[in-house]
Amino acid sequence: MGVGTCAQPAQIRAMSPLLVRSGGTPQASAAILLQLMSLIRNSLRGIGIAGAARIFPEDLIGPAASLDGRGAAAALFGEGWENEVIHSGFDLERAGERSGVEKRGWTKGHDIGALELAVAAGNKALDEAGWTRAELNAVVVATCTPPNITSNFAAQVANSLSTSAAGIDVRAGEAGGLEAWVMGANIVRSGGAKVLVIAAEANSHYANRSDLGNALLFGDGAGALA
Repeated sequence: MGVGTCAQPAQIRAMSPLLVRSGGTPQASAAILLQLMSLIRNSLRGIGIAGAARIFPEDLIGPAASLDGRGAAAALFGEGWENEVIHSGFDLERAGERSGVEKRGWTKGHDIGALELAVAAGNKALDEAGWTRAELNAVVVATCTPPNITSNFAAQVANSLSTSAAGIDVRAGEAGGLEAWVMGANIVRSGGAKVLVIAAEANSHYANRSDLGNALLFGDGAGALA
């Protein structure tokens, strides 16, 4: 994210994981993108997008990370998952039909989480922008599923990206990516020439077995804007 022209439609599509975070329904995604386009037209005039990227578990782990409802339930409960689901009274098939979510990418059970997703998305966005890590003024990162609750997640991401830029946390889910983007834009307006904004979630690591409606709905992923 730097001083330049407004984002084009193709960039808007690329940045959608910042807001959707790989878990929303098509209707929710469309509503969020409409809000995003309005924000671009009004609040962020003059802020340009030099690079945009998204990363899903499948990109780092392979096809094994893409799970349907039954696969997610098996990953959540382990052996005997069918009995656990039956005991809960949760209808996997009906839930899938209602939400429209057929598959979700999960990092649970793998040595990968929000940090690895964020770093992969950040590196990809920086490479697309053609920026060096030394050029960055700040790294703004939004998440509600960090690997360590009390640690500065943005600082961990910045360190993994090999940059000395300031790491700024936005500890929020849902529209947390949008909040991080607005914060990044304000940093640019205040004189910071180049800012990297990332939103990353590893929802599968926090999935609640007693709330299958949410636990089996959301996936993991990350999006980044330079």
